[in-house]
Amino acid sequence: MMHLPGWNSADSTARFHNFFEFWGIVLFLIVVLFEFLAYFYGHRRDWLVNEAVRQASIQRQQADDPAKLQRESDATQIARLEEELWQTSKQVAADHSVKTRLRNLLETIDPQIIRAIDAGQTDLVVRMQPSDIVALRSLIQDPEGASLVTIVGLGRRFLNSLINNGSLGPSTPVAEQQEVQLHISTNLKE
Repeated sequence: MMHLPGWNSADSTARFHNFFEFWGIVLFLIVVLFEFLAYFYGHRRDWLVNEAVRQASIQRQQADDPAKLQRESDATQIARLEEELWQTSKQVAADHSVKTRLRNLLETIDPQIIRAIDAGQTDLVVRMQPSDIVALRSLIQDPEGASLVTIVGLGRRFLNSLINNGSLGPSTPVAEQQEVQLHISTNLKE
């Protein structure tokens, strides 16, 4: 018979037996763990390969039919433009008169202005931003607008100010404001 270390001693053979049995079980568990991981990685690899094939197929189809993509893009753009046109026409219909546009402009500057006009005040001093002054001037160039509002004069300019003293004008900080003296026709009242 073969002679291995501790072959003739009961104690040493028991130790060697326990050692080999323990490490055999440990190695068996490691093999099972690696097989378990290999199983999941194999399925993931298969899924990734199938996904790459699917993406390549989609790209091939898209490359084969660029005109179809262009038609779809054009149809989407046409639908978007039609929607914008509809919204604009709806807005223009609601905004049909100079009187309405003047009232809307003055209300966006400060709702108190409209309340003062509806209360019968005809001479107002309003703080306006330069863009509002330009918009007001463009509206009163129309004969109907000129009969409703007249700019009597321009007053002081305020830079980077929040003015909250009860005067008419923006109630939030703006970069530039200027006092504008207006004469309002009673026809602008609601």
